[in-house]
Amino acid sequence: MNNNFLASKLDSEYIKDLTILKLKKNYKVIGDEEYKNMLLDLTMLNGYSDFTEMLSMTAFEMIIDRIENMESNEEVKIIFNEKVEVLYKNKFIDKSCDVVLIGKQTIEVISILPFEFHHIFAFDHEESQLLGIGIINKYLSSFECKCLTLTVVQPNLMESSIYGTTVNKFLHQYDFSLLWE
Repeated sequence: MNNNFLASKLDSEYIKDLTILKLKKNYKVIGDEEYKNMLLDLTMLNGYSDFTEMLSMTAFEMIIDRIENMESNEEVKIIFNEKVEVLYKNKFIDKSCDVVLIGKQTIEVISILPFEFHHIFAFDHEESQLLGIGIINKYLSSFECKCLTLTVVQPNLMESSIYGTTVNKFLHQYDFSLLWE
């Protein structure tokens, strides 16, 4: 495996972890002392650089915008690092959603991709689709959401891609796309 690829993969996980840690502190999922300890653990393990801090802050701000946008219409439950299981190519695989927003009408699945150097479109991003299916399978019986939004945050490009559809339409499109696998 290429050392640059491995380094960017490690940095991607670090930036995701740092962003989610900031979100947890911002939404009071963790207290100040726990935040300091977790931040210290992260930086001791991964080091610290202005570049990773800038990317994590950019991702943090983009996700805050998505949360505030959804909160303007409805009450939102925020879930971090949600584990889901998805049937893919005739076997079950485990996936992890970076951030999930659950409202009365909408479920939004947010993926943080810090080192993708080409623009990713959420509507045809296979990983986002798998995460969407996993979240629908896990939560649809508990909530009566009609809409699904897939969001891909790319802090290195300072862009995000957002795809919104109805749950039924998404399930139909996803099932249809499996025919071509």
